[in-house]
Amino acid sequence: MKQLQCYTEMLRPKKLNKLQKILLIKNRQEHEADKRQDQAAKLLFQQEELISPVAIFMWNKVLNKIGDMANHAENVGDRVRLFLAK
Repeated sequence: MKQLQCYTEMLRPKKLNKLQKILLIKNRQEHEADKRQDQAAKLLFQQEELISPVAIFMWNKVLNKIGDMANHAENVGDRVRLFLAK
């Protein structure tokens, strides 16, 4: 933990501000990814007559995994923000 604090102290305020801006952008992108995942799921289920139920199920799983990755990226950003706040 002392090593991490040492690295934080080495960061200048200018770099911290840039990192905070990057984290803010990441949060917006995650929200946008959630909206696009919802849109994609709606489009997928509108194609029920053309796509087999198994394919719909599998594509839905793919969409959920993509959403999980976006959520994990958001969680990492939140942890970095908490670390910087200490």
